[in-house]
Parts: sequence; C-alpha cells; structure tokens
Amino acid sequence: MVGSGRIRGVAAACAGAVALTVIGTLFLGTEACSTPSGAPAKAPEPVKIGASISLTNALAGSGAPLKNAIRAAEGQINANGGLLGRPVQFIILDDTSDETATPGSVIQTTAQKLVDQGVVAFLGPVGSSQVLAMQNITHGKQIIQLVSNATSPNLAAAQPVHDRYLFRTTPADDLQARAVVKFAMVGPAGIAGDAGATNACSKMAIFHINNAYGNGMSTVIQSYFPQKLPSVQLKDVPVDVDVKPDYKTELATIAAFKPDCMAVITYEPNADQLMTDLVQYKADNPGAFPASFFVIGTDGVYTGDFINNGRVNKNDPTTPTVAEGVYGTNPDTNPPTSEYGDFRTIYQAYFPGGEPDPFTANMYDAAILVALAIEQAGTVTDHVKIRDSLYDVSKAGKVYGPGELGEALQAIRAGVNIDYKGASGPVDIDDNGNVVSNYIVWKVTNGKFVTLGRINAQGL
Repeated sequence: MVGSGRIRGVAAACAGAVALTVIGTLFLGTEACSTPSGAPAKAPEPVKIGASISLTNALAGSGAPLKNAIRAAEGQINANGGLLGRPVQFIILDDTSDETATPGSVIQTTAQKLVDQGVVAFLGPVGSSQVLAMQNITHGKQIIQLVSNATSPNLAAAQPVHDRYLFRTTPADDLQARAVVKFAMVGPAGIAGDAGATNACSKMAIFHINNAYGNGMSTVIQSYFPQKLPSVQLKDVPVDVDVKPDYKTELATIAAFKPDCMAVITYEPNADQLMTDLVQYKADNPGAFPASFFVIGTDGVYTGDFINNGRVNKNDPTTPTVAEGVYGTNPDTNPPTSEYGDFRTIYQAYFPGGEPDPFTANMYDAAILVALAIEQAGTVTDHVKIRDSLYDVSKAGKVYGPGELGEALQAIRAGVNIDYKGASGPVDIDDNGNVVSNYIVWKVTNGKFVTLGRINAQGL
C-alpha cells in the first residue's frame, strides 16, 4: 500500500475505521471489531456503484485498463473509510463492446443488470455509441453516469441541459476534431519540429467508422477545416464498425484523391487492418501516395493494442509494427501535473510495473468524483441530490487532488465546499456534462507512443 504523506494508506482501527488488505481490497469495517457483549457486529451494506466496461471484442484494448483504474479507486476509497460509514463496492460487468441500441441487446441488458443490483451510480461504457445506447436507462432511473472515454459531440445533446445525469471526464470530440485540423494545417514540424516532418496538409482523406464516434468527429472536421483553410479539399470515407477482411477498395478511392494526409477515426482493430493494407498498397503501387503523406490517428487508436496487434509477430515486441510512423491526437490524459503524479503512485501501488494506460486517469477521476458526490449528498437514495452534488464537488471550492482523498472526504463531512482537481485535469463539469482538456500530438516511434507536443484546442 501507499504510505504516509500526501497519499493516505490503510486506516486499520475499529471505531468506525476500516482495514484493507493489499491484495483483494477487502473492506472489514465494523465486522472486524466486537460489540460490548463480544459478539461480532454485522458489516454494513456496501454502497454499490456499477461499471459497464468492454473487456472483450473490439474495445477490449481500451476497456481492460479501465477496470484496474476502478479497482485502484475502490481500494483507496475503502482505505479512507468508505462512503457514509459504509464500504463501497464497484460491480464491473463486461458489455462485450456491444453498441446495439435495441431492447435485449448486450449493452442494454448490462445496464439493466446493474440497475437490478441496486447501484447508486454508473461508470462507463467505453464507446460513444454504447453510451448513447445505455443513457436512456440511466436517465430514466435518475442514476448519474460518468464516462471516461466516450468523446462524441452527440453526447452533449443526449439529455436536457438542466435535467441531465450523463457526464464525462474526457473532452468532447468537437475539440479533438479542431486539434486534428490544427495539426494538419501546420504539419508535424509545426508542432514539435519532428525530424521526420512533412509538409502541412491541404488535401485530407477522412477514414472513419460509421457510428456516433466516427461520424461526429468527421462532421466537425468537414465543417471546421474549410473555415480555417478555405482552399482545403476533403474526401470522406466511412466504413462499418465491423472490421472488413481488407480495405483495398477504400484505399484505391483514397489514393485516387491524392491526399497529403489521412485522418483515421476508428477503433484499434479497424486501424490495424487499414495500416496493414496501406503498407501493402504502397508496396504494390509505388507513387500512389505523395512522399509527404502522413496519417493522423485519434484517441480510438491510442492503445497498446494498435501497436502490438500490428506487429509482424504479435508475440515478439521487438518486431516491426504497421503503426510505425503514424501520428495522432489524444486528450492529454497523462498531464505533467502533481495530481497525475499522485494518481500514478496510487495506481502502481495496486498494479505494480509499467505506466498507467491512456484514459485510466480519466476513469479513476470518474470513480472518485462519484464517490465524493455521494458523500456530499449524504444519501444513496436521493438521486437528484447526488446529481446536484456532482457539480458541487467538481469546481469552486477548496482544492483536493487524488493524493488527498481522505482529507477531501473529511472536509465534506465537516461542511467544507471542495473542488476535486483530477489526475486527468481540473474536471470542472459544465452544463452539458463536459470537461475541457488540452490535447497531445503523438507519433509511433520504434514501436512506442512518443508525445511530440501539446495543442490547446480552445479558441481555435
């Protein structure tokens, strides 16, 4: 466990405190103590929070690390006394990456299972179309839902401004689309002086999946890019979410357009197939693409699987990957702040080795915000009060970060107005359920994601 200092560890006393094992995050509560008669006291019922996470199929590369982020938050909350004098239990279900918005679909069934188990709040799911398919259930039950990865601009309008229960800890893609445009306009050299830089892009192909995520960002790029650069030419190429055996037809269409760059707004499996086919297409058709041509991925491919599943040998991390040389944008999920540093320490105490994956900080922040809102509301049954408390703890108060969770909970209990400053950034939630973030520009170099620079997408 994490020791003393800014990051609090285990409080292993009776009298309302908790004990926590390093392995398994076991909340013992008053059950570990004895009543005056010597009989064990009954453990309090846990505060249940549900999580719909993609642990299999297309979104598993993004979903699996989020489970760890939730477990780290769960352990830390319970190590600091739980919520309202009760342990917290995060119930995580695999939604299999399903995004079918029909009754009886996996995503809808997952939501209903969590409702039936009496959850007070929801975390997830991962994809924007999944969120749109689920949010009608959470809204109907007045259960707050925080998502960490879903970035479609459509989510802001999914629920009424003054009666919403859907929130996110990552910025909307209308901002990321603007970051893509800015990057395309200046080229890699204009961001960080990349040694392999190419010219700026004036002809862009947009390869995107046909769902809320892909369509939303493509629409913003197509409306915004010509405003900033009237001479720009765009070619829109939508594809199904299900991965095709190959994208040779689409690449032939794109090559005929002779673009300077290509935005790739997909999930990892589609992108790996596309890049595999692009490498082969270039080999079979020399000169089909300009020498200066570059690819701009987005957050949907900013996963380890994009690199590793595109390797010549998936079991050998030293072999080349088709992702090599791809550029991209992503919300600045691992910002260079003390708050992120504290989160990293907490996360690695539960899951030693390696760096936290992209968006794990955003999911951790979602879990902590939900917990603080419940404590602030002082109830698990008044869902409107919990929703309103979420706004209260996310801005305009005494600032507490991830390493000060225990102090934040104590402050709430003492009637202090708090402002949680997250691992992923300020997480100040606005009336549309959104937060604002900067964006990084990355490049796959020697089989790893390398951050080249940062873009402030506001005011572009």
